[in-house]
Amino acid sequence: PAPASSSYAQQQRASPAARNSGVGASPRAAPASSPSAFSTDPRGSMCGGSMASGDAVFGQQQGAAGGQAVDLTGVWEKDSASSNAQSYEAMLDLLGLSGLQRVTARLIEGLDIRHTADGLAVNFVTVVPFFRVTEATKFDAPVSLMRRDLRPGKQTARAQPVEGGVAVRFEWPEPLAGSLVEVYTLARGGGGNEMSVASTLSIGGKTVNTVQVYRRSGKDKTQLLRESRARNASMQEVLARQKAQFGDK
Repeated sequence: PAPASSSYAQQQRASPAARNSGVGASPRAAPASSPSAFSTDPRGSMCGGSMASGDAVFGQQQGAAGGQAVDLTGVWEKDSASSNAQSYEAMLDLLGLSGLQRVTARLIEGLDIRHTADGLAVNFVTVVPFFRVTEATKFDAPVSLMRRDLRPGKQTARAQPVEGGVAVRFEWPEPLAGSLVEVYTLARGGGGNEMSVASTLSIGGKTVNTVQVYRRSGKDKTQLLRESRARNASMQEVLARQKAQFGDK
């Protein structure tokens, strides 16, 4: 995360190529009936831009803890065309993700958010059956959560209201100790239907910044997952598509 909303606005004025090149280092469809590779059903049916330090954004308290000037509650669908794929990949590199973990991270297609006066709960919407994660954070106290990289140990997380949204700071110890600040903000002029998530990841003296864009969805999470199962009908198709887009990582 300048504030994230202003960073996002600057990105949108740039060309798509320019939007997808902003890494800060050291700061077609398958039929719905097709069986899916991502299935727990025996029948086979089945988250760039330049920005200020995340720590700086997190430190700018807006009103009393727990104050809620905006409401991020709802189902949000990822706008991949407006998001920064290159810097997102750089973030996965820095986290040391590969194989199925990396495939899973790329298949996060939405967020189901509950925003209250007490904190922020974010459920990652993905067709991958083993990744059913909700990160629930509080404004008034740190919480302990499972690490996103699935390495041993826990991460500590705390939310804070900021202008136009909420910032969440995560910290974790070795192995691969580091921190992540994610700033969820509604875009100015977006009518409350456009949200950017600006992330600052710092590990071992290196920093990557990225911005992912989401649109408020008129669908519920079940419908989003149904559509994702149709698009991701087989593991072979998913891997071939990801290889064409990202190479062998």
